[in-house]
Amino acid sequence: LWSFVSCLSAINAASGYYEIGRYLLNILLLFLVMIAVQQEELQVLKLCKAILLISLVQSFVGILQYYGVAFTDIPGQEALPYGLMANRNLFGSAQAFLIPFVIFVLYKGSKIWKYISGFALSGLVISVIISQTRSAWLATIVIFLIPLILVMIFSASNRKKWLIGSLITAVGITAMIALLLLAD
Repeated sequence: LWSFVSCLSAINAASGYYEIGRYLLNILLLFLVMIAVQQEELQVLKLCKAILLISLVQSFVGILQYYGVAFTDIPGQEALPYGLMANRNLFGSAQAFLIPFVIFVLYKGSKIWKYISGFALSGLVISVIISQTRSAWLATIVIFLIPLILVMIFSASNRKKWLIGSLITAVGITAMIALLLLAD
């Protein structure tokens, strides 16, 4: 609404209307997804599994691109990796955005999906690190800390399990960072 009011006195109102349209479409998409999730709660895990597979592909492309092994001819800015995105910042942010869905599958999935999501989580963390995007680094830290804090405050039955899982994740991420720094 504020964007629409601002466009009334804008010099270049056409570009403002584009932004307003984009916001309205995002709100519409959010509304449709919310309705779908409420009516089909059992399908949320399937949706998260599909997003997990997307994260595997995106991480695979970005990591191979960064090391110059493959996918270097995909159009994008020069600073690698940009994966299937336009630039490195979008790539890092998209990877951070995928982490909660992978964690959900890690938490709710079957044994084989837990292994797949562990592998996907490793790929996501590596690709967020090599993206060199500070906002994605901060988002990743927050994505891991906020659920831990909420579980510690509100779920006494899951505290030990989440604390152990978080410590294992922190050790694994630290090991991945060390390997990436040592491998240059």
